[in-house]
Amino acid sequence: MSRRLLVALASLAAGLGLVLWACSARAEDRAAPRFLGVYRCSAYCPCARCCGRWARHRRTASGIPARGALVAVDPRVLELGSRVHVQGVGPRLCADTGRAIKGKRLDVLMPTHAQARRFGVKWLGVWEVEEE
Repeated sequence: MSRRLLVALASLAAGLGLVLWACSARAEDRAAPRFLGVYRCSAYCPCARCCGRWARHRRTASGIPARGALVAVDPRVLELGSRVHVQGVGPRLCADTGRAIKGKRLDVLMPTHAQARRFGVKWLGVWEVEEE
């Protein structure tokens, strides 16, 4: 069974309040993705409107460039450097923080300000996944 299908099934099961366990020869060596709950998700881009005075550096709180599949998290809830799968968004690296990102909140990095605005605010399921 493909990883994409497993994630889709886990998402559906979580929405129904069920626990899904998948077994395969490959999966025996890895722990199943752990459902972390439903998070309030918004989006941002590395522009001055979204990042304020930190925009000129174009770096995240963990020091890596602000581009690619990243999310801003509360480091007291999700450790910087961990990987998560956000329902409907895909796998992301927890690499940034934000003044308004507290508790069960994520800020998804988008390439442009228009895309970040279109994303809006959504309540989405989040899973912690192992590194590949």
